[in-house]
Amino acid sequence: MSDTAKDWLTRKEASLYLYSLGCPISVSTLANMAGKDNAGDGPPFSRVSWRIVRYLRRDIDAWVRRKVQRVT
Repeated sequence: MSDTAKDWLTRKEASLYLYSLGCPISVSTLANMAGKDNAGDGPPFSRVSWRIVRYLRRDIDAWVRRKVQRVT
């Protein structure tokens, strides 16, 4: 599967995307999760440089599926 530019999200775009999925996580919370070497708390990300990280949309989707618990 080839990733296109629209599949890669900035931290702000990832935050907005998570909000649209019903998981309101702020940009600063994503940064804190990433700052802890992504110890399983946040969605997987790729570091382009020290200040630039990108999130794959499909990784966010998979992370949400693992983290969200449906209560019936």
